Amino acid sequence: MNGLILVDKSRGMSSAAVVGITRRRLRLDRVGHAGTLDPFATGLLVLLVGRATRLAGYAVAGRKVYSAEIIFGTETDTDDSTGEASGGSGEQPDIELVQKAAIPFHGTIYQEPPQFSAKKVDGRRAYAIARGGARVTLDAVPVTIDSFNLWCEDGEGGKPRYFFRVACSKGTYIRSLARDLGRAIGCGAHLASLRREGSIPFSVEEATVLEEVGTDSVIGWDRLFPDAHSCALSEGEVAGIERGLERSIQDVLTRLNGETADHQERAIGLSPDGVPHAFFVRNDHEWRFVVCAPGK
Repeated sequence: MNGLILVDKSRGMSSAAVVGITRRRLRLDRVGHAGTLDPFATGLLVLLVGRATRLAGYAVAGRKVYSAEIIFGTETDTDDSTGEASGGSGEQPDIELVQKAAIPFHGTIYQEPPQFSAKKVDGRRAYAIARGGARVTLDAVPVTIDSFNLWCEDGEGGKPRYFFRVACSKGTYIRSLARDLGRAIGCGAHLASLRREGSIPFSVEEATVLEEVGTDSVIGWDRLFPDAHSCALSEGEVAGIERGLERSIQDVLTRLNGETADHQERAIGLSPDGVPHAFFVRNDHEWRFVVCAPGK
């Protein structure tokens, strides 16, 4: 069985726990994910099963879409509601001020990852260091914010509740975005909730809750690469690639060099009946074979 499973992860569960449960439930040796999702967050988690796990390194470039609730007036040490208060003025800003302060966050920006993140510092995870009470220096990294839309709703007792939806590049920390927006306003802020709505080309609306995941939840791994070049394989090439024969693989690579445009960097080899069978990438103008992963 090779393919993808789209899971709508619940709050409080780690991505690793979702992988482990899926592996045991479907009795599979190989299950991975294409981009982790914090335990605090809910929403779309893309799992890879079987030989498709070899595609993880090529599957995380898709842009992400998140929705979140943000609480102004208080910073926390985790930048979300699971942490301890660490600052803030307690003030609740006007929504027009919030929207104006968000304008500089559009486009390419530099952000410092949260102290409680999986970034490594001298071989240790930042969150492990932070849990020990130490503060680490994390280098700011460039990320791209395509859209950042904020609005306000009346909450209990008329107290305002602030929400936003953001489309961004991979590697963007939404907790950092909330923290930095609060600092730009001068009141402090942290996340109350976070949900991943999409990981292009997938939407959480396509996902299945973990309790209902089964073998019928597996979809084709080729959907990871909607813009990939399609290459028709002969029955002999299918058999040869399956056996790892260098000549069969080289025949396909030679053909790809001749039939693809310069901008194309991904290719999927299709068996005579149209089933995705093999995946190829181009690096430094040369095509190479990555994995043979026949459709389920």
